[in-house]
Amino acid sequence: MNRIQNPPQMDPEQVERLLEGLLFNSPKAAALPLSGLATPIRRGTRTPARSGWGFSVQQQFDYEEALKLQRQFDEEDELLRLQLEELQRREEEGIDPEVLRLWDSLPPTPEPLPPAPITFMCQVCFDDQMLEEVARVSPCGHEFCRDCLRGHIVSRIDDRKYPILCPSCQAGPSDDDVAVIDDEMIRIIGVPDEKYEIFEGMQLVEHSVSVLCKACKKESFVDRAEHNAASNLTCPQPHCKFQWCKNCQQEIDRFGPEHSCDGTNEFKHLFDQEGWRRCPGCEVPVQRNEGCYHMICITPGCNTHFCYTCGGLIIKTDGSKNGVDAAVAAHYQANCVLFDVPPE
Repeated sequence: MNRIQNPPQMDPEQVERLLEGLLFNSPKAAALPLSGLATPIRRGTRTPARSGWGFSVQQQFDYEEALKLQRQFDEEDELLRLQLEELQRREEEGIDPEVLRLWDSLPPTPEPLPPAPITFMCQVCFDDQMLEEVARVSPCGHEFCRDCLRGHIVSRIDDRKYPILCPSCQAGPSDDDVAVIDDEMIRIIGVPDEKYEIFEGMQLVEHSVSVLCKACKKESFVDRAEHNAASNLTCPQPHCKFQWCKNCQQEIDRFGPEHSCDGTNEFKHLFDQEGWRRCPGCEVPVQRNEGCYHMICITPGCNTHFCYTCGGLIIKTDGSKNGVDAAVAAHYQANCVLFDVPPE
């Protein structure tokens, strides 16, 4: 404790009471030399000073020393009390004092080291990476760092390879189950937007077919199963609805007859609509432009005469006119009209 250079000025009565208590009640203060004091201090007496009832400089110094000794005594007394209590506690617990002494002489326990960071080994670059950088493929459980797996995904997208397989599974034995990197993993890893658009297109191709409309010239994706089962296609674009045959690529009239790639149904529909006739000899379609209803088939080797009105056979010849006039006259006299009669 540093010596007080300017001791506080106190009332003489207060200083006397404090000093008397320290000098007459403290065991250590009993041996304090009081050299320099004009007269010994006794209870109930006052010592005159240079002015008034104060103390001299020497008396104030002795007062400071008494306070210092008192504080030291109080500190030592408290320390001894604590040591005594500790010894009593150890005796009650039955601990060998020698063991306690050896235990107290040991160096303090060092602070525990922080836990080592958890790492994993990437199965592409084979570097130890922090666990928060792991990208684990399901269900195989192979672990990669994000950079390596992202590079693998982008490379497969650039090569238009679908599905994208786990690199470790792909490099393993062919009889093992190969895990597929799904859409969720690709979004978590994070690839450029243009690469992800390509990946979405490859996903569509797996379940759909690209078709190009001949009318609006726009490409669309249609369900693969429906495309395989259908014979006719309809453009899915709004306000188009163009229909065409998947096999022959010809336009289909939605309001016309059932489509046939060889035109059979369409021709039959037109044949019936126009009222055309077939030669009863060779079945060749015949269209009358003008004149009478007596028709002669011009197909080589046919030589069939028939009626365009009813389509019935009149006569089949060898190319000569033998019997033709009689057969024609008999048919039209009994059944049909040979010429159109203009209205009166």
